[in-house]
Parts: sequence; C-alpha cells; structure tokens
Amino acid sequence: MTSPRGQGGHRTAQGSRAGRPAVIDGQVSEQSHAVECGINIWLRHIWNTF
Repeated sequence: MTSPRGQGGHRTAQGSRAGRPAVIDGQVSEQSHAVECGINIWLRHIWNTF
C-alpha cells in the first residue's frame, strides 16, 4: 500500500510520538477511568431494570 508523498517523511520526523495522543496526567487518567466505569455500571443497572 502506498502512502502520500509527504506522509512518510512526516512520520519519520515525528519519531516515537507519531500517532499518539498528547501526554495525559496519570491521576486524571485514573479519575476519568473511574467515572467511565461508574457510568457503565449505572447504564447496566438501568437497562436491566426494564
């Protein structure tokens, strides 16, 4: 599969950062994970009551 001309050079210039999200603080990540888990538990409860 071929890629556009400048894409390969840009990826090489980015190095290990290519395609990765910005750095996220570990504590923020843990808190957002806890919130997501809580929402999922709540949604499962809501859908199982009907």
